[in-house]
Amino acid sequence: MRVAITGGTGYIGGRLLARALDSGWSVCAVVHPDDPAPLPQAVRRIPDPGTASELARHFDDEGVQVALHLAAAQDLTDGPDASDALVEANIAFGARVLSAAHASAADGVVVAGTFSTHALGGPEYVPQTLYAATKQALRDVATYYNRSTALTVVTLELSDNYGPGDERPKFLKLLRGAAASGEVLDATPGRQVIRPLHEFGPPEADLVGPMPYTTFQSMLDDPPGFRNYWTADYLDELSDAAIDTIADQAQTLPLGPSQLFLVPWGGAIARVGEDETPLTHREAAWVVHPLALWEDPAQDARHIGWCRDFRTAMGPFKSGGVYLNFIGDEGQDRIVAAYGPQKYARLAELKARYDPDNVFHLNQNIRPARTADAPA
Repeated sequence: MRVAITGGTGYIGGRLLARALDSGWSVCAVVHPDDPAPLPQAVRRIPDPGTASELARHFDDEGVQVALHLAAAQDLTDGPDASDALVEANIAFGARVLSAAHASAADGVVVAGTFSTHALGGPEYVPQTLYAATKQALRDVATYYNRSTALTVVTLELSDNYGPGDERPKFLKLLRGAAASGEVLDATPGRQVIRPLHEFGPPEADLVGPMPYTTFQSMLDDPPGFRNYWTADYLDELSDAAIDTIADQAQTLPLGPSQLFLVPWGGAIARVGEDETPLTHREAAWVVHPLALWEDPAQDARHIGWCRDFRTAMGPFKSGGVYLNFIGDEGQDRIVAAYGPQKYARLAELKARYDPDNVFHLNQNIRPARTADAPA
């Protein structure tokens, strides 16, 4: 592994740098031009050139695969002279690293640091200092590169402050305790994300935890014998009005095993180019997926009606298209909408070439081009 590390002369960065060398990695360190701190002889020193293009050239020269960005300035005084240093070190420099990695042949960036936050009269955590605001701003920049480019960006958040008088154990305190005792600290990225939910209050039901991938993959499998009606739509955002509508419709969900899923999209889905696969609308942020399950045929109208009414109510918030795995037979127009007219036409031509008689039709069917406009 060939990595570039920023903040390598600091406390955490220096230990990460040493660990990387012990693991046999090739390491270069991007440092401030005026930083006199020494580095191990095996580490290539790269003074920050001040531009993303020059830094990208250094990354390519070193064959950097992953950049580990730990460098940051911390000033909690919020004094008049603090802003320039904080913005340059915590936003501009981090943005240069991300831009350089994107412009070079690097595969990804890990953005790490302590995000100091504080709840101000509401459920959302907001920055309590300019330092925290600059760290949050870099997180937003990292999110842009992760969602809008081929670069894989992982943001490691060590949220250590929930406000004055908070008695909950802070993450850095747990790290210090684990370092002193030798205890293995269970702090996977997933547990770090979920932990604040548990600390907020005991959940009514807790189904979140480690599980084999095969178990996760089968969670939506239905017991045999149920009647089914599925539908779904993409949303660009989960606005307050959309949440209110979903909550209202959920109140009418029929008793039984019927379910309603809100599926976060984006991530790896959005990092694939629109023209690289048949799947379209990769920019969608959410999928809303009402799923009706019942046993008595006499209840068909009620359950199907609930799904259809739900979809109608979501009309003002839908962004177009659909993920075909999440719907039943809703007509050819929905299949065309899933791929878009241009992609569907191309797929129909391929179908005409390899399956002109439409033998494989028991699916969300793409009809051969010569019969694409014929009735179903």
